[in-house]
Amino acid sequence: MELKKKIDNLLMYFKGKDFSYWQLSNGGDTKINLPILGRYFLDFTPMLREGHYDKFDQEGIPLRNYGGSVGVRYNPTRIASYGLGNLDLYLSTGNSAYKERFLKQAEWFVKNQKLRKGRIGVWEYNFDWTRGLKAPWISCMAQGQGLSLLCRAYLLTNDTRFLEIARHAIEAFKSDIEEGGIVSYIKDRFICFEEYPTNPPSYTLNGFIFALVGLYEYYKVTKEKDAQGLFNSGVETLENCLYLYDTGYWSRYDLYSDVTIASYSYHNVHIVQLEMLYQLTGKKIFKEYADKWRRYRESLFNRFRALILKSLHKLIKFKKEGR
Repeated sequence: MELKKKIDNLLMYFKGKDFSYWQLSNGGDTKINLPILGRYFLDFTPMLREGHYDKFDQEGIPLRNYGGSVGVRYNPTRIASYGLGNLDLYLSTGNSAYKERFLKQAEWFVKNQKLRKGRIGVWEYNFDWTRGLKAPWISCMAQGQGLSLLCRAYLLTNDTRFLEIARHAIEAFKSDIEEGGIVSYIKDRFICFEEYPTNPPSYTLNGFIFALVGLYEYYKVTKEKDAQGLFNSGVETLENCLYLYDTGYWSRYDLYSDVTIASYSYHNVHIVQLEMLYQLTGKKIFKEYADKWRRYRESLFNRFRALILKSLHKLIKFKKEGR
C-alpha cells in the first residue's frame, strides 16, 4: 500500500490532475439531515473506498504504520478523518453501521483527551518526530479536526460530553506553545496555530487552515465569541502572510526553511482549502491565490521544478537524519 501510494504521488506530477481525494464536498442529497454543519468541507469518502485506512485496533480505531523506530501508532488526524468520512456515508445512505463507526471515533477523542494545566484539552502524539519534536507533542490540525468531529457528534446525539471536550480543546488556541498550547506568531504579530510545535516555528499552512475550520464550526454550533475571534485572527494572518507561501511557481508546505516546497498532494490541498476559505469568508484574496496556484499546477514545467526541489529537500533531510 505504501509503495503504491508513493508511485501514485509521483505520477501526479506527470499527469497534472486532481487527486481522487482532497476534494471539496459537493453537498448533494442526504437521507439524514445534520443541522447547522452538515458534511465536512473536505470529502474523505474516497479515502475510505480506496483503502487508505488499512490498519485498525480491536475497537475499530484506525492506526498508522510509520515504519522504522516509530512503528504503528495512533494518529488523531487519521482517526478524525476516518470518523468524518464515515459520518458522510451515514448522512448520504442512512446506513447505521457508518454512524456506529463515526461515534467510535468520537468516543476515542473523549477518552484520549489530556488536560494540560487543568484546562487545556489536547490530543497527544506519543512518539518523537522530525525537527526535534519529542513525545508527547500536539498539533493544531488534530485540535481543529477534533473540534469538527466532536461538534458533529454533539449535533447527532445531543450528548453534551462531546461539547464539553470540545470546549477544553479550544483552550489550546489561546495558549502559546511554551504554555502547553499551539500558538505562535508570524513576524511577531500575526497569530498562527502550529501543526508541528517546533523551535523555530514551522508555520505549516495546511494544518493552520484545518485548525481554522474547526474554530469556525465550533463557533457555528456554540456561538462563543472567543472561537469567532480566534477564527477571524487566523483569517487576518492569512490575508497578510499568504504571499510568504508563494514561490512564484508553486506553494510552500511551511516556512521552516527555504526548501520546504509543498508536495503535489499538499499543493492540491492548499488549493481546495483556499477555495473553502473563500466560500466561508467571501474574501477575494483566497480565490485569487487558489486560482493562481491552480495555474501553477497546470504547468508541466512548474510541476517538474517542484518535483526536483521536493526530491532535493528529502535528500537533505535524509542526510541530516543519517538515513
